[in-house]
Amino acid sequence: MLDLTRDNKVRLGLDFGYFTCGLWERIGLPWPAVHQLDMAHWLQHGPRRRIVRAFRGASKTWLTIAYCLWRLYHQPNDRIVLVSKSLQHSRESMHMARKWIRDVDFLKDLEPGPGQRDTMDRFDVGPSSPDRVASFNAYGVEGQLEGSRGNVIVLDDVETRQSTETHLQRTRLAEDIKEADRILKPKDSDIIALGTPHHAISVYDQLVEVGYTERRWPIRFPTDDEDVPAMSPLFIDLMNKVPHKELMEKYPFLELAA
Repeated sequence: MLDLTRDNKVRLGLDFGYFTCGLWERIGLPWPAVHQLDMAHWLQHGPRRRIVRAFRGASKTWLTIAYCLWRLYHQPNDRIVLVSKSLQHSRESMHMARKWIRDVDFLKDLEPGPGQRDTMDRFDVGPSSPDRVASFNAYGVEGQLEGSRGNVIVLDDVETRQSTETHLQRTRLAEDIKEADRILKPKDSDIIALGTPHHAISVYDQLVEVGYTERRWPIRFPTDDEDVPAMSPLFIDLMNKVPHKELMEKYPFLELAA
């Protein structure tokens, strides 16, 4: 188990990859895989509007929920707005975050205090200042976001086969997603879109057209005749068999890899 001495506790707040290792260890998950450390680095250091596109089971949702808790860990006055394909799905992810706070030693200070909100759809973290918006909020993509505000807006698998079957449905979904920009706070704020498109004409492609930056982690290395746009640079270097020493210099977070 990671020895969280004083210096290492400081690192928890500075290095999301290190935070992920500590969290995974304490909730009983295997040590983060290379692609997860790569995603963690992108989540921490990527541009303000970024997209994670990865295969099912890559842990993109869990990593992003962990990123939200990491933000609250070192910036407790941040406000998180989690938007999923359904309110139930969003609640389940939020409840997982709430359970991690309850069960993980270095997160216990985030427990809601007396008089703070702690409901099915939202909760406050203990060190946060009073605000009309809770620290962590759960919505479905078709929910009413107008009254909310956030420093971190997460769009988690909002594109499904059911929501993109027709042009009208895709247009409606694109309009719902635009709401994220309207509720984003102006400073130190991010919109993170997660998922794998279910239609040849994807809403994620539309996000790229309006300024989002995407990164992709395919389930396997593509063959020579397969094109994976915006693939992780680390994956490209691994495909090209870049020497280990050069990889470690280029991607310092790999020192955390098992």
